[in-house]
Amino acid sequence: MGIDLSIQSIMSDHSLTRHHYSILYALCRLLRPVTVIETGVGLGASTAFILQALKDNNSNNSGDDGGREGRLYSIDLPGSSYESDAGILIDEAAYTSHGDGPGCLVPEHLRSQWTLIHGRSEEELPGLCGRLGIVDLFFHDSEHTYENMLWEYRTIWPYIRMGGGVLASHDTDWNTAFKDFVNMNGLTAIVPVHNLGLIKR
Repeated sequence: MGIDLSIQSIMSDHSLTRHHYSILYALCRLLRPVTVIETGVGLGASTAFILQALKDNNSNNSGDDGGREGRLYSIDLPGSSYESDAGILIDEAAYTSHGDGPGCLVPEHLRSQWTLIHGRSEEELPGLCGRLGIVDLFFHDSEHTYENMLWEYRTIWPYIRMGGGVLASHDTDWNTAFKDFVNMNGLTAIVPVHNLGLIKR
């Protein structure tokens, strides 16, 4: 028994909108992306849900995507810290056990479709976008400052696939960067839960 894979059904299904992990999984099943980028990994819960969806897409390949295997590219700076716009110190190391690297929750059997890049998104994202060319799904979950969030949205947007690619962002309620990006570009966003925003191109 499959799920009804449409944007409308995902947004109206309260069992999915309880947490962004479920929405990310459903989006990946819906979009059947070849290229996914996320910024920010931490323990790797979101990463694991995305990778599971990519694996499930391969297992149920109908041939519509030419048999291409989806891949997730994650950018993360281990042990980083920053000050939020509200003046709160965010220590990423506090979210992981001592000695654990980014994505320690990701099971070994899901890692074959994963490329982990250590570094800051401002240093790694432009080059990665240039190499990939087209991105089917982007998920922001790195430094949640206004400056960084708006910069990531602006950097990735030209590479989001026309006609169905999606920009997703976690913690859109931390500042107005997501709202401002939407308004500046005349876009329409969906916010199925209070802190997750989606823009379909």
